[in-house]
Amino acid sequence: MIENWHQVFIVVIFILVFASFFFDFLPPELVAIFGLILCGLVGILSFQPTHQYYVFSPFIHPAPLTIIAIFILGKSLERTGVIDKLIDYLQKLTRFGELFFLIFLMAIVAMLSCLMNNTPLVVIFIPIVISICQNKGYKLSRFLIPLSYASIAGGTMSVIGTSTNMVANNILNHKGEVPFAMFDLFPLGIIFVVITIVYIAFIGKFLLPNVSSVSELSIRKQREFITHLFVDVDLAGKHLVNLDFWQKNKKKILGIWRNGKQILQKARSLQLQAGDEIVFQGQLESLLSLSKNSQIGLDGQNRQDKVYSESTILTEALVKANSSLIGLSLKEINFYGSDQLLLMAIHRRGKNLSLKKKFTSRLRLAAGDVLLFQGKKEKNKTFFEKRGLLNLTFIDDRQVRDVNKKKSSIALLAMSFFVSCGILTSLGILPNIPLVILAFLAVAITLFGKCLSWREAYDAVEWRVIFLIIGMLGLSMGFERSGIFEQIASFFFNSLGFSGIHWLIPIFYLLAICLTEVMSNNGVAAILTPMAIFTAHQFGISIYPLVAAVMFGASASFLTPVGYQTNLFVYSAGNYRFRDFFIVGLPLALLLFFVACWLIPIIWPLSG
Repeated sequence: MIENWHQVFIVVIFILVFASFFFDFLPPELVAIFGLILCGLVGILSFQPTHQYYVFSPFIHPAPLTIIAIFILGKSLERTGVIDKLIDYLQKLTRFGELFFLIFLMAIVAMLSCLMNNTPLVVIFIPIVISICQNKGYKLSRFLIPLSYASIAGGTMSVIGTSTNMVANNILNHKGEVPFAMFDLFPLGIIFVVITIVYIAFIGKFLLPNVSSVSELSIRKQREFITHLFVDVDLAGKHLVNLDFWQKNKKKILGIWRNGKQILQKARSLQLQAGDEIVFQGQLESLLSLSKNSQIGLDGQNRQDKVYSESTILTEALVKANSSLIGLSLKEINFYGSDQLLLMAIHRRGKNLSLKKKFTSRLRLAAGDVLLFQGKKEKNKTFFEKRGLLNLTFIDDRQVRDVNKKKSSIALLAMSFFVSCGILTSLGILPNIPLVILAFLAVAITLFGKCLSWREAYDAVEWRVIFLIIGMLGLSMGFERSGIFEQIASFFFNSLGFSGIHWLIPIFYLLAICLTEVMSNNGVAAILTPMAIFTAHQFGISIYPLVAAVMFGASASFLTPVGYQTNLFVYSAGNYRFRDFFIVGLPLALLLFFVACWLIPIIWPLSG
């Protein structure tokens, strides 16, 4: 199928991007941008601005620009307290019982996800759900996965509901095709939402893990951390086995190091020296009891002074998607510096990461990591606000959100303007104004109405997502220029024939759902949408059912915690196991697959 070296090169770049997602050894957005530049350097794409395949055209593509505007509009709703009003209403619903609360939680999240990006939405709701579960004694495991699934399903109801849909829709427009109107996807999207809510409420809840209620046993106390203990000078010369600490915790001690080397002699004959490092694995409750020990200090950054005092606390924090810490090593961050915080442990994707000195230089933080800090509460709050961390220990419905309720009407006006103009344009009442223009007009309303500052608007954008989309759009152009899309379309035609056109919808849906579990849904949309367009043209059928299959398939990430960012966040915050997502998500994914394959050709006929 591969005929020339351009095709070989672009396939190799795609494999590297795929591997960077799967193995997480390089930031995928960085790989995608470098791939885009390399496509220009080797001649696949052109450096001539007037050329059809101009290498820098993805930087001014409507898709990433529209997504930037959606991030800002979503932030304005949060900043002005609009979302808080919905949360207040949601909390009142707990008086009707757990099931009723679950259904309305998913319904509200799905509704909001239809109009704003679901990743920051889930980050907003995580501490709210934790707080409600603590107050009501609900099992947290029954709510966080449903929270993520509702946001995913809700995003399918509109073109602006998820960046996946915006990427695919703008590719349609770029190819000279008529794009989907803002709510053209709503008929199938609302069915996805209803099925997801009904499934979780009456079937999925029996498949979710049964964790003790947070009122009786905090999830944070169940999670074990690996941390480091340092021997004080008062214990120098004493035998380890004679200490109460050894008698109570000897089964949890993983090893003892001195001057960077592990001590292998038996504990019975070991005499301690000041600064000896004891690697200890235990639950948060155990670490709290150790903090009261006057002879052994806890530390995750190889400091040899005592670090505990009456004014310090242990706090867990979730690394958000827009955190400035992402990609930085612990050595580069230096938490203890001016922030006076000690990083004691890192919990990533169900595992505890070692903070041994030899690992910290290469260990880099990622979105979704849960960090355990020791420090003063006020220092924690300031640092979390500054570096994009979400406090999971001291839950407050309004934590780190400076709400400006006086501007809520302006934020609602901006979003209403955007949505209503999109609807009127799709009905032909207004001229065909590009969605990106409407989005930035709405952003202008929020900024000049002072719903949020210019700095807050900039910080609201997840720039890693934007650069990933830009890079993947460039690779999509490379695929198109190399002729691979035409070859794949011809392969489908020769294999299926025109009589097999009804197999195309399940093929593209399955391709999308499989790829999105191991790489970015935006990247999947960028690659598969042009392929779907070329295939539709090869068969002489409507492009819309195949593109719709890509849109819905790329958003239906229910099987793994790493396939979609919202899944990753609830995975870390809820201490789920990897298999929990597969057990709960597989029946839902199969159900939505069959519904999509049945309804897509009815809503968007193949012969249209």
